[in-house]
Amino acid sequence: MNARGFDLAQLRTFIAVTEAGSVSAGAERVFLSQSSVSEQLKKLEERVGQPLFVRSKQGMAATPAGAKLLDHARRIVALCDAAFDDMLGRTLDGEVRIAITDYYRPHDVAEIIRRFANQHPRLRLHVTVL
Repeated sequence: MNARGFDLAQLRTFIAVTEAGSVSAGAERVFLSQSSVSEQLKKLEERVGQPLFVRSKQGMAATPAGAKLLDHARRIVALCDAAFDDMLGRTLDGEVRIAITDYYRPHDVAEIIRRFANQHPRLRLHVTVL
């Protein structure tokens, strides 16, 4: 019988490579060799039964299946980290208010806020654009 689910280390590596755009840059983020990262990605693609990346000379980009998995992987990793922090008594709870000027790069700020919210699911964020 096949075990269900995903390997957390593979998901962390997958996220790093997808965000970095290459195996070498992703390997630096997770402190692994390029060959280890390539092996983890290969095993993850075998597990899901479809390619997760389109590889080119410019780097790597997620396939539609990869983009779908990326959303799940980020939530899985964030929830795992939040559970671990909660067990150690390191959770953030309450509210945070953030004010942003209109001289920001909307996509970058939205991504930062999304990551922060995923990492701290018990925290309520209030964002104001000035």
